[in-house]
Amino acid sequence: MTTTGQTAPTAQTAERKTHNQNTQKGGIKPNIAPSAGTGQERRERTGAFDPSDAGRIVRAVGIIDSRGLPDTPRVTQGELGILGALAQREGTATPGELAHDLSITSARIANALKTLERKGYILRTNSTQDRRAVIVTLTETGKAYGESCYHKAVQDARRVLAPLTPAEQAELARLADKLADALLQEEK
Repeated sequence: MTTTGQTAPTAQTAERKTHNQNTQKGGIKPNIAPSAGTGQERRERTGAFDPSDAGRIVRAVGIIDSRGLPDTPRVTQGELGILGALAQREGTATPGELAHDLSITSARIANALKTLERKGYILRTNSTQDRRAVIVTLTETGKAYGESCYHKAVQDARRVLAPLTPAEQAELARLADKLADALLQEEK
């Protein structure tokens, strides 16, 4: 401590102060490449992936997720996926078929089915042909809830995608499908 009660400046503090003064006077320039350009410009110039694109994508997805497509409080995304898969299979399926359709493990399916049954959205019964097999059936409540969530999701997606032209929307859908397919392939 100095006699005035202030801490003595460290070498690092003095160095930072000198750097800031020199930068303001035009003596030392910040370390910025003069031809850095935007992510698009760097990509075109080098042909390489620009890490700033990843940050922009993560930021945009976060904003869309938190503001654009509100969460459904009554079911998880995974549970909603199961309701959708059951609807596509006309209301009945085995847990194995659902696991295959959704590319998730049978253990995760079993846990989600237990929760959905407790909520009244599905029924699990033993097969009449094979007592060991379980048949999952969508209840009327589950069907109505799934349909309302689907229609709400479509409305939300339309609102979020409205700033894009139809061609841009189609391109975004194509790219999203390509990414999803690649991720599913990684899991195999």
